[in-house]
Amino acid sequence: MLATRIELDGRRATGVSYRRPDGQTATAQARREIILCCGALNSPKLLELSGIGGGAVLREIGIAPAVELPGVGENLRDHYAVRMTAKVRNVATINEKTRGWRLMKEAALWALGRPSILALSPSLVHVFWKSDEALDRPDLQITFTPASYPRGHRRTA
Repeated sequence: MLATRIELDGRRATGVSYRRPDGQTATAQARREIILCCGALNSPKLLELSGIGGGAVLREIGIAPAVELPGVGENLRDHYAVRMTAKVRNVATINEKTRGWRLMKEAALWALGRPSILALSPSLVHVFWKSDEALDRPDLQITFTPASYPRGHRRTA
């Protein structure tokens, strides 16, 4: 199902219209509230398709503003990430410690309040850096993750 718009009664969201797999349109009415969770790009898109956003922006794309809310859909940036991995020798890696008996050992260490990989954040080092000193804030982010994870998989509809 694909959400197509937020239904409004004045400034109050009352439901969500959506397209069913058979192509028919339906509306789910809300008793109390609507929680919008469509991701960084689709959440503002759905708001704007529903007439919620900057008035000038909405009028420019032919949508009558229902709720003027400047800032919707602004300042979005891509978070492109380059994945690099390296193999190591003669050391037990985090990947190895998350399998079999080593994982049980790590779980026991964690339960006893001892240092364990289970208490680590997936990314241990974060660097924010300016690509140009003239910038007023960093525009690059480097993240170090001391384990390798499976490559992302794309699903096709």
